[in-house]
Order: sequence, then structure tokens, then C-alpha cells
Amino acid sequence: NGLHDGDYDMQVVGGTPNRVAALQAGVAKGAMIAAPAFFSLLDQGMRLLGLSADYVGEWAFSNHYVRRDWAERNRDTVVRYLTAIVKADRWIYDPANKEEGIRILAEATRTQPEMARRTWEFAIEQLGSHARDGEVSLAGVAAIMEQLADIGELARPLPPPERYVDVRYLEEARQRVR
Repeated sequence: NGLHDGDYDMQVVGGTPNRVAALQAGVAKGAMIAAPAFFSLLDQGMRLLGLSADYVGEWAFSNHYVRRDWAERNRDTVVRYLTAIVKADRWIYDPANKEEGIRILAEATRTQPEMARRTWEFAIEQLGSHARDGEVSLAGVAAIMEQLADIGELARPLPPPERYVDVRYLEEARQRVR
């Protein structure tokens, strides 16, 4: 948006609670803040400069990792785990579960019910940022790999994201849920 190197300094201050504190103390002038904290900041009069979703089209936010050799030795455990994930994903997107989901979110995050509602409606209904059926966004994994390559953590040329994603267990889990 017109900023260039040298127009700003980056600081590592930690996760959202630390970033909120840095903003409130005036130590930082801007920060990436996760919901529901950014709603509180907006309510306090701070301005939203943009959403990461507006700039990063695909991103694999939530992933489940396991060593391949362990997964093969423990296939049933992996499939049962993913079966629970698929059931939970489907539950979250069922409109009949919205109020219970908001209640659970408020309780689990120790957030006021109204903030949990705003977070639910933003993340689930507006952005659709949560997986719907246990799926893995290959484009999102590719975006992470690109960023890792940009900072020198992965060497180019990059392999396809499918190298790191094995959907066999997920497909089996989905069959158990049907």
C-alpha cells in the first residue's frame, strides 16, 4: 500500500496479547492482531488498517502434523483423530450449532459472549477461515512454503505441496463419518 523498506521498523514482541500491550503502551504503532482482541481495540477507538485475509488469499492456518512412519504404525489412531476433526468441522458449520459454538468459544477463551459472537461471525460466517471437512489447503501450504523460501528456510526450487500432505488418512476418516 505504498510503504517501502525503511518506512517502518519491524519488532518481534510475541503473540497477540503482547502485540495488544505494545499498541496500548504506544511502543508499536501497528500490529497484526487476532480476533477477538482486535474487536476490543476497535471498540477502544483504534483503526483497522486491513485484514491479513485481504492480502494473503490462501494460508494453511490450522494443520495436523505427524511423522509418516509413526502414522503408518498407528494408522487407526490417526484415522480416529481425523474422524473427530471432520465431525467437529461439520458441527461448526451447521447453523443449528451456532449458539452452542459461541457459548463454547466464550468459555474456552474466557471471552465475553458478545466478543465470542463477533469472533464466530467474523471467522466462521464472514471469512470461512475454518476447515469445513478436515481439508488441507494445498494452496495454503504452498503459500507457507513460499514464505519459508523467501526467508531462506526452504531451498528453491520448491517441491509441490503434495510432498508434505498425505490425505489417505483423511479420506478414510471421512468414510467413517458418512
